Amino acid sequence: MNLSDFARSLVAFSPSPRRWPVAVQAGLSMLIPVTAFALAGHLALGAAASLGAFTAIYAGALPRRHRLRTIAFVAAGLIASAAVGALLAFSAVTSVVGVILVAGAAAWLCSAVRLGPPGPMFFVLVSGVAAQAARPADLGGAGGSGLLTVGLVALGCAISWIIAAVVMRVPRVRWQTGPIPVVRAPRLSSRADGVEVLRQVLAAAIATLVTVPFDLSHAYWSAASALAVLAVARGSRVTLSRAVHRVLGTVVGAAVFLGLAALHVSDLGTPPGLVLALVLGLLQFAVELLVVRHYALALVLITPLVLLIAHAAHPSDPVPIALQRLAETAVGAAVAVLVGLATIPLARRAAADPR
Repeated sequence: MNLSDFARSLVAFSPSPRRWPVAVQAGLSMLIPVTAFALAGHLALGAAASLGAFTAIYAGALPRRHRLRTIAFVAAGLIASAAVGALLAFSAVTSVVGVILVAGAAAWLCSAVRLGPPGPMFFVLVSGVAAQAARPADLGGAGGSGLLTVGLVALGCAISWIIAAVVMRVPRVRWQTGPIPVVRAPRLSSRADGVEVLRQVLAAAIATLVTVPFDLSHAYWSAASALAVLAVARGSRVTLSRAVHRVLGTVVGAAVFLGLAALHVSDLGTPPGLVLALVLGLLQFAVELLVVRHYALALVLITPLVLLIAHAAHPSDPVPIALQRLAETAVGAAVAVLVGLATIPLARRAAADPR
């Protein structure tokens, strides 16, 4: 990819299969729990439950029965990730171990079962949010109940699964799907797959260790950024392009978040939080329509989505959290590019080995 190709990628839209069924499921999965908890006067709990909406963004092209089975597996992984994050949040060292453990397990499983995009990133994100909720206040956490957070994530996953089951009853959704996958035991198919998993784990670990001394609370953002760049991109040029798209999209997305925060969107509605629920649902819907077609533009929407959830769960000054998101996204993307470049010889040897 030369400079002109890269510049073109910033303004051109890639072709994409039909995405509206997944977008509808993801948007409703975000909207419903936040709305329900806002009506009950517990918006922060709704923000935690909304993490289960990420169940709906996986395996969008599978036939109904196979997709429901696959996203049940995803839901179990998200709940387990939240549990690991909450259990290991009692110190800085164990928190770092938790991020790396979840990143490694998610990277391996996503590759071993051929889960596909968006890969392991959201498992790390959910784990990090659960850890932040359960981490003691003297370590910068919310000092809340880890068990409650895990339960809310499980509730959100269940809502997301039910919504997928209902939406996929619509004939046009049920009939226009991809081929049935071959069921096999989880395993890496080749040494090349093993190298890709190694790259992802190394990048996530290094990004976390670089970030932790400056910001323990959101160090998982850098790990998630590294995974997002590497998990669905093979080749140094594609990795670099994806990293730049991610950083540029985050810059604009952080500005969008600050604009929404200035409008006090979390306080709008009767009761407060209903407007936020609608905004989150629309953002999630739009992200799923765009993410395949234009990654940077999708990040313009993903960034305020994630930051609004974090801000609703733990209200604070929006400017520092936006700057932290931008810095840690840049760290994760840079580490991903460097790890990708450093492991090129290893990847070439693995690609030449048919085993």
